[in-house]
Amino acid sequence: MPERLLTSRTELDAALLQLLPLAQQSIRIFDGDLSSFPLESPERIALLQEFLRRPNTRLTLVLQHPGPSQTGCPRLVQLARQHGHAFTWLQAPESLANLQDAMVLIDAEHALLRFHREQPRGKCIEADARACHPYAKRFESILAEGCSTVAHTPLGL
Repeated sequence: MPERLLTSRTELDAALLQLLPLAQQSIRIFDGDLSSFPLESPERIALLQEFLRRPNTRLTLVLQHPGPSQTGCPRLVQLARQHGHAFTWLQAPESLANLQDAMVLIDAEHALLRFHREQPRGKCIEADARACHPYAKRFESILAEGCSTVAHTPLGL
C-alpha cells in the first residue's frame, strides 16, 4: 500500500488505531513525551495488552521526557509492570533533546511518522518494509546514543 500523507490530529490518531492491531513482533515508539502518539486510552491499552500477551513480542518506548507519562498514564505504567519482560521503557539522552519528530514502527513494515511534534502533519506507511527501513535504522541510532531505563514503579517506602 502506498504511503499516505496525514494532515490532521484526527488522521494521525486514526492511523495509530489502524496500525497497532497489525503488530506481530515489535512495536517501537520514539516521541518527546507521548503527546504525539497518546497511548493511555482504554482502546489503545487493550490493543497493546493483546499484543504483549502473545509470545515473543517486544514493545520499546523511547521518550525524551518520560515524566508526564510516568505520572499521567497509569494504564501504561500498569501495562509496563505486568509485561516488564516484553516492555522496554527508555529515556533518550540529553544529546537528542533537539529532535522534534516522532515515530511508531510496527514490525519491519508499517510506520506512523510525525514530521514535527508541534505540527499535525505526518505519514503512514503500510506493508512496505523498504520504505520503513530508514526509520528503523534511525530508531536503532537513537538507541545507540545510550538511552537509560525509565522506572515504572514508584519510589518510596
